[in-house]
This record gives sequence, structure tokens and C-alpha cells, in this order.
Amino acid sequence: MTTGAVDRGGPRYAAATDVGLVRSNNEDAFLTAPPLFAVADGMGGHRAGEVASAGAIRTLQKEAGHDTDSLVAAVQSANRVVHAEAAANPDLSGMGTTITAMMTTHDSAQIVHVGDSRAYLLREGRLRRLTQDHTVVDRLAREGKIPAEEVDRHPQRSVLERALGVGPEVDVDVQLLDVRPGDRLLLCTDGLTSMLDDDEIREILLTESDPQTAAQALIDAALAAGGKDNVTAVIVDFPRVEGAGADSARTAEQPAVVLAGGPPYASSRLRSQGGSLRPAGDSASTRARVPPPYRASHRASQGVRRAVPPSPPPGSLSGDGDPSEGPRMPASRSGRTRLLLGVAIVVPLLVLALLGGLFAMRSSWYVGERSGRVAVFRGVPGSFAGIRVSSLDHVTDIATVSLPAIYQQQLRDGITAADRTAADRTAENMRHLQVPVQEIPTSTVTPTSTATAVP
Repeated sequence: MTTGAVDRGGPRYAAATDVGLVRSNNEDAFLTAPPLFAVADGMGGHRAGEVASAGAIRTLQKEAGHDTDSLVAAVQSANRVVHAEAAANPDLSGMGTTITAMMTTHDSAQIVHVGDSRAYLLREGRLRRLTQDHTVVDRLAREGKIPAEEVDRHPQRSVLERALGVGPEVDVDVQLLDVRPGDRLLLCTDGLTSMLDDDEIREILLTESDPQTAAQALIDAALAAGGKDNVTAVIVDFPRVEGAGADSARTAEQPAVVLAGGPPYASSRLRSQGGSLRPAGDSASTRARVPPPYRASHRASQGVRRAVPPSPPPGSLSGDGDPSEGPRMPASRSGRTRLLLGVAIVVPLLVLALLGGLFAMRSSWYVGERSGRVAVFRGVPGSFAGIRVSSLDHVTDIATVSLPAIYQQQLRDGITAADRTAADRTAENMRHLQVPVQEIPTSTVTPTSTATAVP
């Protein structure tokens, strides 16, 4: 499948995708809606991958608008949508997706990125990778534990450390790029980069000047190399303007950053994102962040206090001294009476609420881990007032070490389910995410399939 067009007054663009020669369905999704372009590569059991990628792309298109300030917020929203859908449907439990998206202007591009899909820049004959893969293998190469040239051919190159929809929040890499006339940008899924190396991609991008022809040529080359995965390519060209030269004083690009919760970043170009920015190297894996506390508005005390008249001495009269009104109850006795009445009312209510809450929690189900295996529990994760409110129902034969780190963390936190049937289906869905333990490059993180679907 190919699509292409020329944006009047803007860049020329095209896209192509193919299911590949091995998989039965296409779980890649892409978007070409100038000035917004994106690719997504879904993952999960059954057809969950295509649900994840298509949902992320739809949300991105709906919420990104036509300005760069809204792009990161749209990606965060897409993450929440995919995560909520997975939580609501046990058949989709564990699904996620990569996403690499770009918002363009006439002379710039903002690129956001989660996962192992990629963005490339072809400029003056040189191909440069703009994004960093959020995979175990890529991290090992950055740490010098494996040779960099082995990354794209490593058998566990698709072991993701970060993906959209796996948790309620996700870190997003952001890069601001100054674009020059003659630049060509490529967004692609790993079905392309796992079949072709960068030199082969560069050669095709240089040889085929038409973006639609170039996109299809990349797909054809990936299929000829084996086509082991779905493959998608989006190409965006910034045509040269006659008589215009590149401004050598402009910065090629700003360093990639990671958007996270916290106070606003000092950069005016990203200030409206409502988050702090940290260097991309500061965070390797998906982490759930606690939103910053709300600052409650309040008025400072100005010394205003309610005047409390002193208690009359014993035997004194209330009011104007009329003995018919009777003696006034001492203030201390009145306070004790009110306290006792309050306790008598509140304690039974608290006991009833506690019993009702415990009953409700004991009627709930969740999927967690027990002795290194995926297990189903009755109740809710954790404890209440020091009391454990769950009991083990059964342990499966699925080893948690055979699952990606992001799913291992979910199991440690507990994946809630509506009932016993939903919990069993969630646990069984984890089986589709397993890989042989002996192939895992580290002892704590395991790979997941990155097959993903065009809506």
C-alpha cells in the first residue's frame, strides 16, 4: 500500500507499507496529514498490536492540532488511551505500540519518539539517525557491552524498554530540528531497519528522487531481504528553492530531551508543554511518574480568632440572671458530651465502611506474580491498614523472567481484573509475550514482539 501527495506550499511526502512475507496481518500504522506525520508499530497477543497502533495514530491525529506545542501532549494522550483500552479488555492486556511522529513547518520539524521505530535525516548526501531506540540491545551498545555494529542484527533487537500504552504515563523523547531546502526526512518501523542497514537505506533515498517511488523502493528492498516483519516508511521532502542557499549559521538540531512531569522547562519553544525536560540519556525505561502536587490556594491567618466567653463560676446564672433559665452546663462537660456523641456516630460508620470495603476488595481479582511465575489472586494488590486483602487463587507456568521488563513491573504492581474469567484471560495473554529465557540478553528484561496494523 502506498500513498503520496504534494502539500501546496509545503513539503512533498509519500508513504508505503506492507504486511511482509511472514506475518498474517499488518500491525503497523502510519499518518500523513501535513504538517503531521507519524508511524506506529504495535505489539501484543492476538491482534492487540494493530489495535494499539491504530488507536495511537487516531488519537494523535485528533489531538495534535497544527502546532508543535500540542504534539507531546497528544502523544501522552495516546498513551493513556491505549493503556485504558488494554485495562478494560483482558484480550488486549499487555498491548502497546511504538510511535515516531513529526510536526513540520517551512523551516523546522519537531520529532517525538517512543520505542524502536526511527526517524532519519538525509542532508547533502549524508544519512543521520535522529532517534534513539528504546531497546535493551541499544542500551547495551551505548554502555559498551556489545559492539555497536551488532545492534541491528542482534536476535533480541526488538526487546523494548519503553513503549506507548504499557503504563499510565510514558517518557517521550523530543527533538527540535532546523530544516534546510533539499532535506529529506524518513520515518520508519523496525521492519525496515531490521532488513536493511543504514547504507542500503541511504543508497535508495539518494537514488530515488520522487518520494513515492523512494518509499516503495524501501519496502521492496525490505521484502527482498526477507520481509520478516511488517514494514512501513514515510518520506517527507523539503524542496530546494531556486536561488536559496542553506544558512550555515543555523544549528542543525537541538539535543534530544525527555518530557517528564514537573515544573516547566526554561526553553520558550517547549514551555507550553507543562513539563520539565531531562536529557534523553537520563531515563532508559518507562517509568510511572507521580504528577506534581497541586498548590492549594489559601489565605494566611491574620490573627482573627473566635472569642470564647469564660465559663461562669459554679452557681452563677445564665443570661441576665433570671433563675428560671436554670444553671448553665459547664463548657468542659458540654465539650465531652459532644465528643462522645461524635464518636458514637462516627465509629459505627467507619466500621461499616471498612467491612464494606473489605468485602468489595475480596470480591475483586488481579494478576500478579508468585515465586517468579504469573499468578491469579482474589482481592486487590497490597494491604489495607496492615491487613493483606488478597489470597492466591492459582499459579500459572508462565515465568515472569520471560516477559519484557515493562510487563514484569506491571505484574509486581498487580493488573486488576473485573472477575475471575477476566483475570484468567489476562494471565493467559501474557503467554503470547514470552520468549525463550536462554535468548534473553540480561537477567531482568526480556523481549516482546514488535509486530504492529494500518487502520
